[in-house]
This record gives sequence, structure tokens and C-alpha cells, in this order.
Amino acid sequence: MNDKELDKKLQIAKNQSKIFFDKFNFDTSKKIVHKRIDANRHVKRNPFGKYLTNRIWRKGAVIICAITLILIVTNQIDNNRFMNKANLLLQQAVELDDDQDSYLVNYFRVDNPNNNNNLLAILWQKNSKGNYEIIYSSMMENTDIPNPVDVINATEGKYALVSSSNKQENFIHYRLVKYSNNSVKAYLEENYVPEGKIKVCNGMLIEERTIPKNYYSNYNNRSMDKFNRVYRYFIPVELRSDGSFALTTSKVKLKKGGTLTLILDDKTVPLEFEYNNDVLNRTDNKLEPNETIQAYINFEAKETGFSNLKIKQKNNIQKENELFIEIVDY
Repeated sequence: MNDKELDKKLQIAKNQSKIFFDKFNFDTSKKIVHKRIDANRHVKRNPFGKYLTNRIWRKGAVIICAITLILIVTNQIDNNRFMNKANLLLQQAVELDDDQDSYLVNYFRVDNPNNNNNLLAILWQKNSKGNYEIIYSSMMENTDIPNPVDVINATEGKYALVSSSNKQENFIHYRLVKYSNNSVKAYLEENYVPEGKIKVCNGMLIEERTIPKNYYSNYNNRSMDKFNRVYRYFIPVELRSDGSFALTTSKVKLKKGGTLTLILDDKTVPLEFEYNNDVLNRTDNKLEPNETIQAYINFEAKETGFSNLKIKQKNNIQKENELFIEIVDY
């Protein structure tokens, strides 16, 4: 039986069950049952009659269950079609390990009661039986454009960049999640990035946004008619079992005034850094509004020039990693 024939039969069953229940008067039936119970309360029951009565009730129960099952099945088919066709905006295969067909990202449209467009991003993994299971999901509010997923290769696993945009209000949401050893961990979450752009380039994540020039001053003193285009560079840093670090890139070029953010695996590991203080400055800036990062360290690119940024543990100075940095003008 093909899908068209199945749909036709299920629709017929659905219509027939609806007609049956529309004509069935539960109140009248309940009164008849109570009346018969009262009339026969003191009558000795015939065991064979009881057997027939039980069979009739069982048969009726089976019929009702079957009709209910048909309703559920047809309703589920309708829901699946709605999710698969009406709500699915983008589906993309993502390579997170050697098996290229094992991972998919779907973007579904999910409207809230205020009629705002929300996007639900779901990362699926194919199990040993060939079925897909959800391993990560994130709701991106008030956005209508799903963006293609980018991947950053790392020594132990891979990072997936999931993002969406609002075309009318010109902002973006994005997530950076790491897949390693059959598990997923969210490292970075940014929401409502104004006039935002995001891309993966040479093993790092580059974000652009537009903010008032005195953005970090008191809110009432901000000048909303003067804006800056600011840049931020995210580099994941993995702690290896031997105490050394693995970076997703070894050489970067930053714009003057930009922020270099190292995203760490473990925020409890005490770190030491060596760098050229003339061009780099470690900052303790607070997180941006609507920002969540697992663990991070920021450096400001304050002057043009070059610096080798050395990263090592305080209790294991023999194991260090080095990042070559060039800072250029806009």
C-alpha cells in the first residue's frame, strides 16, 4: 500500500469515527445503564449471561480503542507532515567525525503567541540502528533566517557554529558547541548581536557588531548617534592530558581595538601568559549583554604590531603553547 492509499483509508476511518461519536449520546446511555442496574440489583445473575455481558463490553472497548488509535495515528501523521514540511526551513548535513552521514542540523520555525518568528535549531546524531536522536537543541527568539552551519576542527573533537538572523531588525543569535566522544557541550551563546556578522576563518570565530562609541559608559550618558564597528575573535583552547594546550589555530591577524577571547575547556585550571605589553593588554571586561561563555580570557589589541602569546599552566610551566598575533589598523 502506498502513501496515497494509506492516507485515503486513514481519512475514511477518521471521518467514520467522527460520525460515530457525533451520534453517540453519552448522557442517555449512562441513564439507561443506571436504570438497568437499579432494576436488576436483586436479581440473581446467570454466569453465562455475565460472560456474554463481559464479552460485549470487551468488544466495545476494543472498538473504541481502535477508533482512538486511528485518531491518534492520523493526527500524528498530520503533525509530522506539518513539522517536516511547513515548519522545517533548513536541513544541513554536518561533519563532526569520520562518518559524514551521521549528523544533521534542522532549523524549525516555532511561532509564539505574540506571532514572533522563533527558530528552533536541532542537532541530530544517527544511532547504531540508523535512527536519528537529538543531541543538542537551542531556541533562537525573534529570528526568521537560519544560517548555514560552520565547523571548526580541533585536536579532540569539533566545534559547530549554529546561528540565525533577524532580517528586519538586523541582529543575529549564534551558538558554538563542541562535539567530542559522543557528547555535546555548549561553549558560547550570543543573542541579539546588533548589526551582527559571524564567520569561521582559519580556525577561529570572528564576530562583528555595531555599538555606540561610549557603549561601556553609563547607559544614560550613551551617545546613540555615534557608532563603532567592533571586532571580536574567539579561539577555543583545549587542555590536553599531558598538561599542554591545543589551539584551533597558531597564527591570527587582529584589527586594532578588537578583542581576542580564548574559550577554555576548564575554568578551574590556573594559567600564566607571556605577551608583548606594547600591543596586547589583558582585560577583565564583563560579558556582553545576552552573552554566555563557559570559561574565557580576554585580550585587547591596543596597538599595531606583533606578539607571541604563550599559554601555560602555573603548576606545569614546562608545557606551553604559543599563538603568533599580528595587529593591524582598520
